Amino acid sequence: MRNLMIGPKIMITIVVFAIAIVFSCRKNTDDGAAIIEQANKPGVRELIISALNPGIQDTLAGFNLSITMPNRKLDTMVTGKRLVIKNLVAGKYNGCVTKTGYICDSISVVVVLPSKSNVSLFLSQTALLPKAANPVVVSTSVGSSIPVSTSADVPSSPVVATVTVPAGIVVTMPDGSKPTTISLSATNLPTENQITPVNMVNGVPTVEAQPLGVSNGQIVLKTIDLQPEGITFNIPMIVELNISDMYPASMDATFKAARQNALTLNYIRKDGTIEKISPDHFSADRGIAYFKITHFSEWNLVNSNLTMTKVTTGFAAEKNVISDCGKGLTGSFTNTIHYPYGTGSDPYLPWLITSIAADVNYTVTANYDIPPVSGKQVTAHWSCIIETWELKDSTPGGVPKRTLLIPAAGSSVTATYADCHNQGG
Repeated sequence: MRNLMIGPKIMITIVVFAIAIVFSCRKNTDDGAAIIEQANKPGVRELIISALNPGIQDTLAGFNLSITMPNRKLDTMVTGKRLVIKNLVAGKYNGCVTKTGYICDSISVVVVLPSKSNVSLFLSQTALLPKAANPVVVSTSVGSSIPVSTSADVPSSPVVATVTVPAGIVVTMPDGSKPTTISLSATNLPTENQITPVNMVNGVPTVEAQPLGVSNGQIVLKTIDLQPEGITFNIPMIVELNISDMYPASMDATFKAARQNALTLNYIRKDGTIEKISPDHFSADRGIAYFKITHFSEWNLVNSNLTMTKVTTGFAAEKNVISDCGKGLTGSFTNTIHYPYGTGSDPYLPWLITSIAADVNYTVTANYDIPPVSGKQVTAHWSCIIETWELKDSTPGGVPKRTLLIPAAGSSVTATYADCHNQGG
């Protein structure tokens, strides 16, 4: 859902220059860091906080931030699109970002300061604030149905679920009160892959996927946020979840049904335990799964037959770029791992990890801009961090176990200088 690893390279002199590493992470954050070493100047240490609506990929202006830092607590209204916290100290920074009409998100950063006083550190955290659905007022005598669309920003977007609230309910709030009328809202929280477009690459549908969205060892397929969180009902709500778009058209009907039977709605309790609800039944065409729930919370749809476990973390082979004598270097390093869809002995592997019937690329990029030094030749070095994951599948007819390599992030780009072999060149 974050550690930048600096690999030293020692030749004659080692200099770490401006680094920009592009990657995303955990459920609700996107962080990056730049480390800049400056001669004879005190380093600048800053944390930049912003907010993003993931449904339409738009940076939000005007949000509230409450953050606890090692040396103080800050509660503020941010009028622009970002807040810069200066003069960082080492330790944990935990906070919450809120905005009226949007679902709040938490942020968490562990700041490790450079050992040298002249080294600057720039960190960024992006909170994901999906737009909340319009509330529906329900009374105990009327009942209601709440549509949950793909994007609350686009009213015409496809409905992924409908929550049916029956009449005659008794609502119990978290504080124990029992109101007769209550406003309810339900929102689809798109996963990272669901907000990633499918592009045509050499005529083949391809997804540039995000790092794996894994919760408690399982891939999150959909997330439905039901508010107010924590209310309970004496009569179960019915969640009608559209699953017609979740399975490839080419999949055998028996195999498809076996996978659907393993679907569960999971609620992660505050103590870390999980409440799991299997489908009560399916529609005749197996396009809708019906679940009965007794409380409003954030629910994850997963396939209980699939488990994802990170086994190891290592580095890919180092990449190097060498400049001409007295020249600098500007460019980027890239590492891509490709998984084809629909071919070979494991045709559905990309679909299992993204829920999209398309080829999958996992790509990590590290940019560099290294200035020249007269009479010196510079070499830029980079290694991509590679995670090894194990995917186990107990679905009848499935592949029992697979090993996946996923590029997670790049190490810092380092630069070494050496005297030119031909000083006249």
